[in-house]
Amino acid sequence: MGNTPTKLDSGNSTPGVASGDYDNDGYKSRSRHASLVNGKLNGNSNTTSSYSSRQRAHSMFDKMDHDKQKRKSTKEREHSKEIQARGLVVKYDENCDGGFLAPFGCYGFDKLDYNIVMVKRLIVERKLAPFYTPLQDFDESWSREEIIKIVDGLPLHASFEDNIEEFEDIPLGDLNKPNFDYLVDKTLTKKEQRRQHSKIFKARLYRSRLIWQETANETFLEDKMDVRLGKSKNKYLPSDDLKYSLYKNGTECPICFLYIPGPLNYSKCCQQPICTECFVQIKRAEPHFPHEEVDPTKPISDDSIKDPNLLISEPPNCPYCAT
Repeated sequence: MGNTPTKLDSGNSTPGVASGDYDNDGYKSRSRHASLVNGKLNGNSNTTSSYSSRQRAHSMFDKMDHDKQKRKSTKEREHSKEIQARGLVVKYDENCDGGFLAPFGCYGFDKLDYNIVMVKRLIVERKLAPFYTPLQDFDESWSREEIIKIVDGLPLHASFEDNIEEFEDIPLGDLNKPNFDYLVDKTLTKKEQRRQHSKIFKARLYRSRLIWQETANETFLEDKMDVRLGKSKNKYLPSDDLKYSLYKNGTECPICFLYIPGPLNYSKCCQQPICTECFVQIKRAEPHFPHEEVDPTKPISDDSIKDPNLLISEPPNCPYCAT
């Protein structure tokens, strides 16, 4: 993994990881084809089935996923959200090519509902660019020393708001204990109790995410200081040469307008760049039934009694050309 090996492929033992070629600076070049972006936007091009068959298959799987989510209990859904939140914590020793396996935090937690395991695997296999810590500005006149100093001061993750208005006056209890039913006011109606339970869970999860990321930040700063003082060596921290090689040619993502080390991901349809944090925002629309002409003389049909096999799941559109 270049100069910054990740835990997932320490010792280059991870199967399927591309070895890469070395450039003039002695670092592995990172070639990522646009096929992955195109695959997400347009479906798998290797399949020999027709488009309508893919639609029916997607509809079936979407319905299965929907039913599966429907069958989950409240505790199971909360547990899934907690696992998702833990997977979004940026850890300095989980990296690839100078970037990380978790997002910096340009978008809110509610918008980061992508498949974490799949995205991390694609990054390690170099089929998707890592989540790089972005720069707000970039100047081509910056010297090597200035670039290294700027990169050294970058945080692992965007800052959290300690006290947000949404969670004011909501009791948190002991975050180390998973059960917090004792915080719910039993004098409320069942509906109000469920609403209060949901608010408490969201507030507790937000506070837990903040603590998990702060712990990772402290570990990062302590280990970086030990290396700077010569107390230890750490193969997961990037060298000054790698920092300069990555950030000397910052590329602006046209969607978030932040400067990211290249190469970025590119869409195959229109060859436009997109950083990974913006790429994981691309999602399918909710499955829907075929659009029908409304006959005013007939009653409106109820979707709940329609055949679910008729549901259509369309591929997501490219954020640039909408194809």
